[in-house]
Amino acid sequence: MRQPSSSRNHYQRIWRSTGFVLLLILAVVFTGTSVTREVLRRLEIRYEIGKLESDVSRLEERNASLKEIIALLNSSAQQEKQARIKLGLQAPGETVVVFPDRDASQQVTLPDSDTIRYIPIRDYESNPEKWFSFFWDKLPTAYTL
Repeated sequence: MRQPSSSRNHYQRIWRSTGFVLLLILAVVFTGTSVTREVLRRLEIRYEIGKLESDVSRLEERNASLKEIIALLNSSAQQEKQARIKLGLQAPGETVVVFPDRDASQQVTLPDSDTIRYIPIRDYESNPEKWFSFFWDKLPTAYTL
């Protein structure tokens, strides 16, 4: 059963027509852009999934370290240490020694109201420098009448 030549010619005319070729080109371009968009969207989704997975693993590591810190802070030894430091508490029979902060001031008042003067390390002078400053400071007053 052969088709009559008129229907064959009709199909050949359709395939060779400019409108049909343009329609096919538009269909291919539309399909290509749709496929390209879908591929790019999937790549973006995979990138976001990888980024979120790395965030999850980083947060899980941080969570584990925070749990360790909480466990450490909940221990009785750490609580006792913090009570000593922050609240100034001491154990029965224990003697507390307080070292003054050298950067705070030149005068330090001890709890028993004694005042001491100390020389900070940064103001240290050698013995010859001390003798020189001793005599140099006295020089203007030595010649006044």
